[in-house]
Amino acid sequence: TGAAPVEFLHPLTEEITKVTNGVVVYQEQVMTIARDVGKLSWEDVSTLRKAMSKSFGKEYFDTFWERFKVGAAENGIEEDQAQRIWDNINTMGSWAFNRSHAIAYGLLSYWCCVLKSKFPLEFAAACLRNVKDDEQAVRLLREVVKEGLGYKPFDKFKSKANWSVQDGELIGGLIGIKGIGPKMAEDIEKRREWGQILTPRQEKLLDNGETPYDDIFECERRFGHIKADPASYNIVTPITDIVDLDADRPGTFVFFGKLKEKNLRDMNETVNLAKRGGRRVENNNLWLNCTFEDDTGPIICTIDRFKYSRMGKPIVEDGRLGDWYLVKGTLRAGFRKIYVDKWRKLD
Repeated sequence: TGAAPVEFLHPLTEEITKVTNGVVVYQEQVMTIARDVGKLSWEDVSTLRKAMSKSFGKEYFDTFWERFKVGAAENGIEEDQAQRIWDNINTMGSWAFNRSHAIAYGLLSYWCCVLKSKFPLEFAAACLRNVKDDEQAVRLLREVVKEGLGYKPFDKFKSKANWSVQDGELIGGLIGIKGIGPKMAEDIEKRREWGQILTPRQEKLLDNGETPYDDIFECERRFGHIKADPASYNIVTPITDIVDLDADRPGTFVFFGKLKEKNLRDMNETVNLAKRGGRRVENNNLWLNCTFEDDTGPIICTIDRFKYSRMGKPIVEDGRLGDWYLVKGTLRAGFRKIYVDKWRKLD
């Protein structure tokens, strides 16, 4: 911001890091410093680029230090100066972004912010026309509702094939209605345009239309009365929305969650055996990772290997995706994951 003078690592790095006030930020800067200052080969520079992309870490980067030191010496740079420069680029092995992507992402984000600010309904419709599945659409619609915009799952007389904005309303498309595909949606639009009556089947589907967007706040509808007064249901701990579970505020929490994914794990998987030098775990070797989601978002939960037989196995064998649970667990500092202590399946 100009509050302090810019300091460059070395005159050879000044032109490279001028755009970032002397700080090494981008992958391209690391590559250029490695080539121009350390005289690494283009092959080595490309290898470093891959190392940054795949987050190989500082240890991998340091295998190139000796070559960098020799190249720097050829440029008249003392070893202590070369070490200072190297220390500013070798941590990029843990993770670094490239400038070309940063600019592209930054511009796209800026454009999206402008569009969402100035044309919120049209922006929502554009996003909804490009979702990968119904679940993503539901999440977007929850945001729309929370921002006070509202929507119609469909309109018998106005809906186009896909999401649209008409007369200040966000309206779902015909293809969102159960039983109507792209061809029928196109036919309905043509019949309207030409003033033709709809077929009996089309009329029936529009009169009794069901969409994935009819019940986007299922948790609140089904369990909102419990959340409002948990003590009446013998629940002592306040019930928390999943979005409010924050790794910076660890503790024990209770929340509602729909089972979205279950992933049975084994201490004797190949990668785990490698970490233990091939030593197998004979007892309590299974544990469960699962994802629960409420109206506010998802969270990963773990049932550890010592609780698996009592708490994890029933979910693996009898739990169905879409089942609702009341979960109590511990959130530890630093990583957003719940370690499950208790759960109750809900009907």
